[in-house]
Amino acid sequence: MREEAELAGGRFVEKTFSDEEGSIGYLLYVPKAATANMPLVVYLHGGSGRGDDLSLLTERHGLPQYLHRGEVDAGAYVFMPQAGRAVRDWSPLHGILSKAIRSIVAEYGIDKANVSLTGHSMGGEGTWTLAAENPGLFVRIAPLNGSPRPVMRMAERFGGMGVWSFAGSGRSDGSALSGNEEFFTSLRRVVPDARLTVVDGAEHSDIDRAYKDYDILGWLTGRSGMADGAKRLQSASTTATLLDRRIVRLSRVTVDPARLTEYVAFATECGRASMARESGVIFMYSMSDKKTPNIVTILEIYADEAAYRSHIATEHFRKYKQGTLDMVQKLELLDQTALIPDMTMKETER
Repeated sequence: MREEAELAGGRFVEKTFSDEEGSIGYLLYVPKAATANMPLVVYLHGGSGRGDDLSLLTERHGLPQYLHRGEVDAGAYVFMPQAGRAVRDWSPLHGILSKAIRSIVAEYGIDKANVSLTGHSMGGEGTWTLAAENPGLFVRIAPLNGSPRPVMRMAERFGGMGVWSFAGSGRSDGSALSGNEEFFTSLRRVVPDARLTVVDGAEHSDIDRAYKDYDILGWLTGRSGMADGAKRLQSASTTATLLDRRIVRLSRVTVDPARLTEYVAFATECGRASMARESGVIFMYSMSDKKTPNIVTILEIYADEAAYRSHIATEHFRKYKQGTLDMVQKLELLDQTALIPDMTMKETER
């Protein structure tokens, strides 16, 4: 293993992961002030990154290159595997990649509830396919110029994930753009707030500039929302819609019926702690379907994006998330718009 020179924000480490399926070389970006429970971002390169020389990634590919130059702030560990020359797409490597990710999470004490995935071109398509094959492994994904055609009939597998996809408007990116537009019709039924950003004028070869032009890493790690990530000035007409920054969300959870009692205990503990200790949690109310009790709906209202980010970083939420991972069969996050924003909950005597 060779460790590169210390960079402003961290360092790159060359490593190899091996198991019975074979081995894969990778770069790991380690933040300078690394602590336990930090996020992990997984980056899949495009076709020109294939080979056995890891320097190709920092010389030719957007995100590793920008990290190496100190032009973007990761705020996380970044796992950057390299596919061999003979590999045409990432799908044959899905098995070893998922094992490598879990190994890195365990070795570095990474927050397993905050692992995200991104990639460009071949890696953008790999982002769609790897996420579809590993539901529950990634909390957010951001494919760039990646065709979702291999997963066109798998929209339901993205339930519970944040999705922010990018495509260029240039001629060379027409297939990726049309594929995304077609897939998003079905995807938004499962992930209502899934977002497709078309980068004006970007061609297939330069779409990875979006890692600098948009705060994709901030969104992937949970530090910023999509609106913040887009770095756009709000016009006077949209300012009015920002007066109420509350987040209103329905979390619909399908629980393993055999473990419903265990799940309710975790949810109850988390809900009570959230309401008692967090001023930014305005309301949290859990309900189960009368006909199908293992389908639980939680009404959540947060003061703003910062309050929500603070909530998911609390010890009681982490305990709930990690304790129920193998109980939850499906998770849908349904963001809502308050019809009467100034209406409040009525207090009743107990």
